[in-house]
Amino acid sequence: MTNAIQHHEDLQGVPFRNFIQRYYAGYGHGPLPDSKVQNGTVKAEVNHGRWIITCPTAGCGGAVVACKADMVFMCPYCANRDNNGSWYRVVFPRDKAQIEAQLIKRPDARKRNWEIGETVTDLANENKARGIG
Repeated sequence: MTNAIQHHEDLQGVPFRNFIQRYYAGYGHGPLPDSKVQNGTVKAEVNHGRWIITCPTAGCGGAVVACKADMVFMCPYCANRDNNGSWYRVVFPRDKAQIEAQLIKRPDARKRNWEIGETVTDLANENKARGIG
């Protein structure tokens, strides 16, 4: 068990864009588009102790572990189809550190989840209800 909510760089041995390129090309999309062309934002959430980005494209359902050093998102599965193939900028919540502090109290990483809209108080109350200090 780790005492941190994990990001891409904690789990992968390759830079984020190299990782995305490998899967992006593997799904037949070719080379990645220029990441300087960004359109819109996507919000990070926590799933099983990892900060993730879920693809906002209708019907895609793809997700990747977010990178704290390279805060962009390109879905390797659908190539950001609903965003005209442009990259999104990733946004972490302002209270990221407080969210992580509540989640790392949970001994089971599968219970370390935070959805957009949940407050730090919500997480603290869930912990209390589970008998977690």
